[in-house]
Amino acid sequence: MDERDVIMLYIQVGGALLVSAITGVMGALVREVWALRKERQEKAIEEEAERGRRRKALKALLKFQLHRSWQYHTGNGFMPANEMSLQTELYEAYHDMGGNGTGTKLYNEMMELPHKEAQR
Repeated sequence: MDERDVIMLYIQVGGALLVSAITGVMGALVREVWALRKERQEKAIEEEAERGRRRKALKALLKFQLHRSWQYHTGNGFMPANEMSLQTELYEAYHDMGGNGTGTKLYNEMMELPHKEAQR
């Protein structure tokens, strides 16, 4: 084996080691990218679920307020004129969130009440 053969052997062994090292690093990078992707997907799913829970809670609060307003105003037998726009905003927010016919019924009954100017 002459010097040239030894150099070629070193080049072959070195090349094989380099390819092996590059393959290992690439494998680790791919695993890391997949792990990050999975983590982001799981986080996005959890964030969407949290938005759904908040939306549901907000819709329940809007319905509760509509019901309380309905009880108050129907109990009084009238609705102050300055309350009409507030109740309309409340109802529209509830309705836009997918509120059902119960809120519509309460809103319509409040709007049918006699309107009076607010007393100071």
